[in-house]
Amino acid sequence: WTESKHYKTGETIAKFLGTTKEYSEALGITQDTIQGSLCASCHLTTQPDLGGKVRAIAGVSCESCHGGAGSESGWLNRHAVYGPNITSIDQETDAHRAARIEFCEDAGMVRTARTYSIAKNCYQCHSVTNETLVNAGHKIGKLLEVVGWTIGEVRHNFHEDQAVNSASPTLWTRTAGGDTKQRRRVKFIVGILVNLEVSLTALSTATDDDGDYVSDYRDQAVELQEDFLSEIIDYLEDDPIEGLAELLEMMEDMEIDDADYSEEEARKAAADAAIEVAKVAKSIAGSKNLKLAGVDEFMDDTIEARGEEYSRQ
Repeated sequence: WTESKHYKTGETIAKFLGTTKEYSEALGITQDTIQGSLCASCHLTTQPDLGGKVRAIAGVSCESCHGGAGSESGWLNRHAVYGPNITSIDQETDAHRAARIEFCEDAGMVRTARTYSIAKNCYQCHSVTNETLVNAGHKIGKLLEVVGWTIGEVRHNFHEDQAVNSASPTLWTRTAGGDTKQRRRVKFIVGILVNLEVSLTALSTATDDDGDYVSDYRDQAVELQEDFLSEIIDYLEDDPIEGLAELLEMMEDMEIDDADYSEEEARKAAADAAIEVAKVAKSIAGSKNLKLAGVDEFMDDTIEARGEEYSRQ
């Protein structure tokens, strides 16, 4: 983690350097308030001190991706406890595992097994949905293809073998009989849909149709529609996924390029479409019987690892 960009990402924010000051002025944020601000919520990990003042304690951390670990009642102290005393994972009962996972999720843990939730959490920061901030010059973020962004620098699956950074979470593979290839396919498709959902939701909140915010999210939504969603449907022609073709038809009917997002009608259409996209994404993420091998060729041509995976050797 300390070798990653996530770890180092908050340095300019905490020190009020670079474009931080320019963007902060647009939001009314000062150097005194930066550590408890919108900026810090993505670029840093924050925590209230003993006096209740929110301060940065690290760069983007485990908690940024997997949810606040909590105190004694949080998920951190339970997620790797497999039974009383020194019970190993091989000895954990099915009932205990189910109760442990339910507790951790209720406590706010964003588990990697929940493909939709983990992807959505990535986009909370990697898609900037504050219109004022974007119109002040901040980028909306690069189109985040979830597989590529999670097999590179941020990959960290050392639980089973401390010398090997595995392609999938090793405990998930071992205890749930997870299929790495199928997981990759699901992550790819769900990630594209979540990106589309976030883009449509952003358009649904717009107030100025002429600003960079609408322009950039309009372009991104169209790119996701034409270059990804339509291609996924074509590659899965022999094993179609229920709802995908209907989503594409809905997107085409919206005519995103020509819609005026300062108008209520266009914003509502985007909001309604985002809801439908989310439904299909959640359905795919939760299904165990989909045939998705058809997208392998498309993924091979599309996926690019973001940075190199960390190795301890």
